[in-house]
Amino acid sequence: MTDMEEDTGLPTNGKDLSKPAIYMRFSSIEEAENYYKEYGNRLGFSVRKRSSYATARGPLITRVIFVCDCEGIYVEKPPRNEVELKKKRNTSTMKTGCKAMIRIAFDIKHKMWYINEFIEKHNHPLISPNKRHLMRSNKYMPPAARCLAEQFNKQRLPVGKVASLFGNGENIGFTPRDVYNHLRTVRESLIEVGDAEALMNYFRKRTIENPSFYYAFKTDEVGRAANIFWVDAR
Repeated sequence: MTDMEEDTGLPTNGKDLSKPAIYMRFSSIEEAENYYKEYGNRLGFSVRKRSSYATARGPLITRVIFVCDCEGIYVEKPPRNEVELKKKRNTSTMKTGCKAMIRIAFDIKHKMWYINEFIEKHNHPLISPNKRHLMRSNKYMPPAARCLAEQFNKQRLPVGKVASLFGNGENIGFTPRDVYNHLRTVRESLIEVGDAEALMNYFRKRTIENPSFYYAFKTDEVGRAANIFWVDAR
């Protein structure tokens, strides 16, 4: 590998954002990802990480590819219910086989990441400025909103009701689906390895407090709780 060119800094703040270029350097994978997402946000396309590659001799990742979210082929499936139909209407990203991407590689000598492939052209219209806040890689649920959703959920408000309290995603930068996803993530984070016993203790306590309370679940091979079911009868 040849030494990388000098003067390939990364202006990601302010109004000036350089277009991706071969040998543009980054200190980490996360910095490269944030840069390309910001670049996509400015132009009107969403970004996702497609794949990572490690060396054959060990787990060290040496290449990562970030692509336009329209990469791949879209196979349309008829909606099975009203929820799927609504989700389909709200989808801002469709698969068009877009080839736009950057590939970064790790330079072991300089301990830096750099772009070694850049495809600029998209095969689809870019998203208009008034819709860019709802792009998949640009939606953001602020910490205050996440905390509020968790508190509402703790008060046993139905998840659908919690989501509706935040109003229209067009105005707040995230959608009811993002609220659903956040609460699901919170639930999953409470049931990591070793937490199954804690959850069991909680359910036992609820059974003592309320004889009508019913629960059932099983654990997987590493101790995570799975297939949890409970009924808090009133």
